[in-house]
Amino acid sequence: MPVPPPKKDETQSEFMSRCVPAEIGTGPDKRPQDQAVAMCLSQWRRAKGIPEPKKDDEDKSPRQEFAKTLERVAEFIEKGAT
Repeated sequence: MPVPPPKKDETQSEFMSRCVPAEIGTGPDKRPQDQAVAMCLSQWRRAKGIPEPKKDDEDKSPRQEFAKTLERVAEFIEKGAT
């Protein structure tokens, strides 16, 4: 079943509220909610000409960013200690 396109003056919130339940579906073809959200969000972005985020940008939580910063600090300290 193709993902429905956004209607002309529909907001993103309105579109997602309409699209996600339709994409989850029922019965044996039922999809997980996160998959339905991803499909609808991709459709919204395509319709509005918004590029998909790069893979590196998707899961950068503050905790992950902090961990990367700590790794860089540790590398810097190691280089300075020798």
